[in-house]
Amino acid sequence: VGSLVYSVLGILLVAVAYFVLGKIGLMLAIPPGYATPMWPPSGLALAALLLWGYRCWPGILLGSLLVNISVGLNTDGAGQLLSSIAIAFLIACGASAQGVGSCYLVQRFTRGPWRFDVPAQIFSINLLGGVIGCTINATLGNLVLLAFGLQSPQSLPYAWFNWWVGDTIGVFFFASLILMLASSRNDVRAWRKSWVATPMLLMFLLVMGLFATAQHYERVRILERLHSESSDIMHDLRSQIGVALEVLSSLNRFFQSSDFVARSEFHSYTAGILATTPGIAALGWIPEVREPQRAEYEQLARADGLTGFTLTDREENGELHTAASRPLYFPLFYIEPQPATHPLLGLDLANDPAHKQAIDAALYTGQFAATDLNPILQDAPHHPAVLIFDPVTSPAHSDGHNLLVEIIRFSALVDTVMPLARRKAISFTIMDQHMEHAVINQTGDLIDKRMPLDLTSTRIVHDLKIADQVWKVVFPLTKHYIDQNSTWYVWMVLAGGMVISSLLGNLLMIITGHQAGTERMVELRTLELQQQENELE
Repeated sequence: VGSLVYSVLGILLVAVAYFVLGKIGLMLAIPPGYATPMWPPSGLALAALLLWGYRCWPGILLGSLLVNISVGLNTDGAGQLLSSIAIAFLIACGASAQGVGSCYLVQRFTRGPWRFDVPAQIFSINLLGGVIGCTINATLGNLVLLAFGLQSPQSLPYAWFNWWVGDTIGVFFFASLILMLASSRNDVRAWRKSWVATPMLLMFLLVMGLFATAQHYERVRILERLHSESSDIMHDLRSQIGVALEVLSSLNRFFQSSDFVARSEFHSYTAGILATTPGIAALGWIPEVREPQRAEYEQLARADGLTGFTLTDREENGELHTAASRPLYFPLFYIEPQPATHPLLGLDLANDPAHKQAIDAALYTGQFAATDLNPILQDAPHHPAVLIFDPVTSPAHSDGHNLLVEIIRFSALVDTVMPLARRKAISFTIMDQHMEHAVINQTGDLIDKRMPLDLTSTRIVHDLKIADQVWKVVFPLTKHYIDQNSTWYVWMVLAGGMVISSLLGNLLMIITGHQAGTERMVELRTLELQQQENELE
């Protein structure tokens, strides 16, 4: 019973220590990916098995399972939950198999007590338990991820190498250190433990400080790059908007230079423009029509071949009906292209409060005025558009106000910059001015759909102005962008620092071990001399 209790306590102790060191290892994870260049639990697993035997392997299994569940549990559904638990369990099996395999290889060539006073013990643990033994879980773990679709065949070599390096450095740094600190006083004296452990821990803290500094500057560099590349995208967006506004100004000058613009002339003038500016969904002309003029305008449109033309209003559900009688109308009298926009012909835009506000602003200021988002296009009600009004005075209608309207569809505008965004692995979301709700969310095909975009995290925000309206374009610092733009600098700082620290520790073990061996020989020789003196006496 006592032996069973001792074994259970040992398993639980190993599991808790594995979990704690595993969480520390995850804190050291750096991009690209979420693998860490040093995995301390691999060294703990080997040391525990060498100290207390193979009966400790369930502790490795349990500790690894808890670590993987804590970071990879998916509760979106029963299937996802079971899948994530299965992945965590299989990786934990690989971790325990690696520990047992590494322990077997080491014990084939060397045994305790672990004095580390000869290089053979250190090299056996590092070479057999680290370099060779750590290939086990790097292989099994990546095959599990590949089988569950969480690893692509193309990234398998890099992922394997990163996993193997992390486990190997964990063995280099922690296995020998734990074995030495856990040895009895008869095997390793206290002064040796302090001489080895203190410099290694100081080196560890130094490397962690360098790692934190390097990681900070790497993140700043990536954020500055995102700011620069997002500015390029914003430049293209603003250029498209500038082109759209220039088109509206050009159309305005066309109207001002003509005594009368016929429907056929409007069609001919706008056809080429619409074909070469994809961000513009439609162009239209809006005359000011008073109630006594209503019949005249309706008859004029019918004479142009628009049989049954009448002024219309639109209900909240989108249905059109004949406009009610009122003193003033601002109907869409010309609109291109047709037939996509044909149902909008005759629609009194001033009957919509949002449209009327923009119309009044344009007439009052004599400048461009834009509406908020509006699903005005009947062929795409789920693609919001912005209407830009531009007042124009035509000689043929000098007694009233007339406006030109340009409809810019956000999705078409964004499509013009998507090739650049995809190439740069950039994701962005256009939000309203107060950043309370998203207007449109465009992500590149390279973005991993399993990774949600956290718009509350680090991000770059730009203003997007269309006429007198302003939207916010949010560029979050996504995992995929970090992966795409990261360098090996931070990885090399941490991995290289840990290798140097472990080599320093091994060198100190050899030096102090040689000195300890000399002391033991002196003590043994002194004892032999004393015995000889006693025999002579």
